[in-house]
Amino acid sequence: MISSRILTRIFPLLLIFITGCVSFQPRIKPGESKKIEHKKAGKIYVRVLLFKNISSLIIDGKNFTLNEDNTGRVIKKSGAFEVILNRDSAVVADDKMLLPVTIYSDESFTVNGIRLKGQLSIGKNAVILRLPLERYVSGVVSSEMNNSWPIEALKAQAIVSRTFVVHRMLTRKDRSFDIGISEMHQVYLYKSGDTKVEEAVNDTSGLILVYDEKPILSLYHSCSGGRTESAGNVFSKDLPYLRSIYDPYSLDCPDKRWECSFDSDVIAESLNRFSLSGGNNHDHIGISNILIESRTSSGRVKNFKIELAGGDSYLIRGNDFRIAVGSKKLRSLLIDKIKKIKSGGTVTFVFYGRGYGHGVGMSQWGAKKMAENGFNYERILKFYYRDVKIEDLSRLKISE
Repeated sequence: MISSRILTRIFPLLLIFITGCVSFQPRIKPGESKKIEHKKAGKIYVRVLLFKNISSLIIDGKNFTLNEDNTGRVIKKSGAFEVILNRDSAVVADDKMLLPVTIYSDESFTVNGIRLKGQLSIGKNAVILRLPLERYVSGVVSSEMNNSWPIEALKAQAIVSRTFVVHRMLTRKDRSFDIGISEMHQVYLYKSGDTKVEEAVNDTSGLILVYDEKPILSLYHSCSGGRTESAGNVFSKDLPYLRSIYDPYSLDCPDKRWECSFDSDVIAESLNRFSLSGGNNHDHIGISNILIESRTSSGRVKNFKIELAGGDSYLIRGNDFRIAVGSKKLRSLLIDKIKKIKSGGTVTFVFYGRGYGHGVGMSQWGAKKMAENGFNYERILKFYYRDVKIEDLSRLKISE
């Protein structure tokens, strides 16, 4: 419910890898209140970015109220309708409304096929959904974890997802939104009637993970492959609660062993596209070999060595390489070996590895295994996040 470099010239790639840029905990002095600005009627509301720089929307549902924010003019709609977005206005059928426009309904609705529930805000450059924190967390848990999994794993996911978005809300107060809806942040889709997820969210309502009395950056991933990664080996700063640990609970996940292959020209094109070719133009200089140059303490690839057909070579950070070629295909950097295959004029590289994701923080499949072994959510969370406490938001002096 979502969400994050040593080579500063490629810092923007973090936006792709984790879901928005990583911001580390703000210092809160004793007795000082840190603000979450967007509260209403005692509830904390989350602002979720749905789209940026989009030209039209298809909205479908019942009993909509469309409000022209600057003038207060209101129109009513029901059923499916299209919103055409211009520079300063939104056109709905024959009605032209000046931006920003707020759209809301008491029921769920779809926007470009995405099921949502909340208040829709349409501005000049962005479409943002505003909804209560706990409803947001329910949508993330339903989207990020299978509801057939043990309730204690779902509770752990609820606390992690709630902590993740609260951390972002505190570190992005000057932004128009808090978080996106994709796996680059946390996946969010509205789902109703999932009683098991609702139980997990309700039973942990308001609970977050803190370190030194501050919400932590609660990163998580699918499967560690047997060892988690330290934050500093993936991102730009070490965090004391995100340290590499041996994770026996993730040794038997579906991605415990995998392999994937890339043609050399596909890799070259990807590195060119992300400006990671070390100053070499791969359109003219082909890749002759890819080697593992160094590893982190967890065994993940720290640097690859790219050898070129002309005899030169250069190093590229493992995370940058994974982002460039595709993090869904190259599932993790816990790579055991790389095999080079030549067939005719084509060179293919086969990667053999373990786990899925960046490896930092909680392994979701590990949490499932721990819950199946009888561990409760607190034991799960304190295994993956070291020296943390579980606190209620109301005790942290987070004010309006």
